[in-house]
Amino acid sequence: MNKLTEQEIEIILKNKINIEKITDGNTHVFYSDGCMGIGVSYEHFGFEPFCIGYEFCIIVNGRRINISGYFHDIFDAVISITEEWNNQISIFENQKSSDEFDVLSYFY
Repeated sequence: MNKLTEQEIEIILKNKINIEKITDGNTHVFYSDGCMGIGVSYEHFGFEPFCIGYEFCIIVNGRRINISGYFHDIFDAVISITEEWNNQISIFENQKSSDEFDVLSYFY
């Protein structure tokens, strides 16, 4: 597991997300590295038609960490995803957890 730059996150978003797999309320994990992953869901966060957006999360050892905010465009989330991914890498490295977990098994 490595820390990622904003440019790397942008490339991951361009190449790994399949927009058709993102459905209302269901999390689609589109990237994983070891026991960490990045997921996205499409959510309604209000009553107006414009109150819809993408919600991202980081999964670490099966634990979901929501990234604050809803994004109308997936690329608006690059900075937030990068910051949270790298923060979780730092926490994980400090804990030196030996209980690695297959991130995809969290959703199946």
